[in-house]
Formats: sequence, C-alpha cells, structure tokens
Amino acid sequence: MERWLAKQTWDRLFVYLLFLLLAGPPLANWLLPFKVRKAHFLYLALLVIAIKLLAAVPPALRRYRAAGAEGTAAQWKALFPPTLGGWIRMDKGYWHAFFAWVQRRPALPPLPPGQPIGYLHKSQYTTVLAMVFISCLADLPVSAMIIGVVEQNPVIRFRIHAVMLALTLYSLVWVLADRWLVKASHHVLGQTHLHLRVGSRFTADIPLEAIVDAVRLGEPARQWSERLGIAREDYMKVSPFDAPNVLLTLTGDPALLVERFKTVQRAPTYLLVFVDDPACLAQLLKRRPGAVCVNA
Repeated sequence: MERWLAKQTWDRLFVYLLFLLLAGPPLANWLLPFKVRKAHFLYLALLVIAIKLLAAVPPALRRYRAAGAEGTAAQWKALFPPTLGGWIRMDKGYWHAFFAWVQRRPALPPLPPGQPIGYLHKSQYTTVLAMVFISCLADLPVSAMIIGVVEQNPVIRFRIHAVMLALTLYSLVWVLADRWLVKASHHVLGQTHLHLRVGSRFTADIPLEAIVDAVRLGEPARQWSERLGIAREDYMKVSPFDAPNVLLTLTGDPALLVERFKTVQRAPTYLLVFVDDPACLAQLLKRRPGAVCVNA
C-alpha cells in the first residue's frame, strides 16, 4: 500500500478518491447485502490521504534541513511537495492562457531563433483534445441522470450537481488553455542549444554538446525501458500526447535542468521526444547537412 501510494501523484490520487466518494457508496450498496454509509468512504479517503502525507514526511524533513542555509522562509517552503508550487503556477498559467485565447492574443513568450521542429502535423493531440472536450460536455447529462437515480435527497443532489458542473467547467478551461499553448509552441534547433517546448507543460534548453546521441525510437517507451532495464526516473517523455519517436541520450550533467509542469528538476539521462520528422531531427543533431525537417 505504501509503495503504491509513493508512486501516485497528488493529481492522480485526487481523481481516484473523487471516484471513490462519488461512485463507491451506490456501488457498495448495490453489491453488498448490508447498508454502507457514505461516511465510511469519506473516512477511507481521509485515511489514504493521511498515509500519503506520512510517507512524504521523511523527504520533507530532508529538504527542510538542506534549506537551512537559505533562511526560515526557504525551510518552510521546503516542507511542501516540490510539485505543489509547480501545479499552482500551472493552474495560474492556464487561466492566463484561457483569457488569452478568449482575447486571441499570445500567451507564451517568443520562441528562440533557429530551425523549427514541429510535432503537431502528425500528432493525435487535436483528435484526443476534441474527444476530451466532447466527453466533458456529455458528462453533464449522464452524471445528472445517474445522481438523480442514486441520491434521493434534493439538497444533496443539488450540491453534487453543483460540484460536477464546477469540475466540468474547470476541466474545459484547462483543455482550451492547453490547446492554445501547445498550438503556439514547437521545438527549436538553435546554433548552440536544442530548445524543447510543449506549451507550458515542458521547457528545456539543452546544450548540443550535452546530447550524446540521437536515434529514432521504434518501440513504446515502456517496452524500451523494460528491455534495457532503465528505471522510470532515468527518462522523461516530451510529447503533447503521442508515443515518443526520438531518443535523446544526455551526458547526465547534474547542472542540466528542465521544467516539467512548472517544476524545475534535474534533467534525466534520456529524453523521449515526439516530432513530426524523427529521422530529420536525428540527422540534424548528428550534424548531417542537407536535412530538411517538417516544420511547425
């Protein structure tokens, strides 16, 4: 249980617990011969959150002690999960991008100069985004019908409807903002750096001398990592949605940093990137002249 919780991010755990609280009581009362109170599922959710918080105490104390030289404010900040601030900045940036989309103005700073390396021409991102958008809208009448069947109290039913409506509208804001950001970004191969950009989800400026190798990736990332025995923390996917098709091997320099979901972290040994023309990107990174890529 503890090992499973350690692997779950807070956003994924929130989705699991939300499903548990909404769908758990009616399913349990339908399957079990005895009455199950909703409070029992609330206690279970609080217990899972408590275990998750307790599992985060040892690394938080290590960060607290390591930040001692930076002052009291830095120590208190170190007690919180590193990704918490990133998700807060991510949410703020998405709301900014949403209003930028409404006003039809740019939401990202200008891209660095260089050769653009596109990833949307052959991506399934637009299709998946449309499916998510439709599912969010279709979820409202379906949820209203299910809640009307399983909950008889009109006050509680109204509260559940209000929560579901707020979550749906919030999700639509993120969907539209992410589309606006991803549509305005692409990778750039400059004179000295490979600039990787996927909306506001991923940002990295990789020095070309830090790229040891660049080859096409012809198998799923999980299959590749299992075949070579590479740990999950040693590689990172850089893609709007699609399976990566270029494998970048880096030097492993601890000073090399990337920003993923607005959280700055050390760059892994491998970056798994999706682009429209993987063969061309590999040729360019190997300094082969004459390569013309499918641009953004």
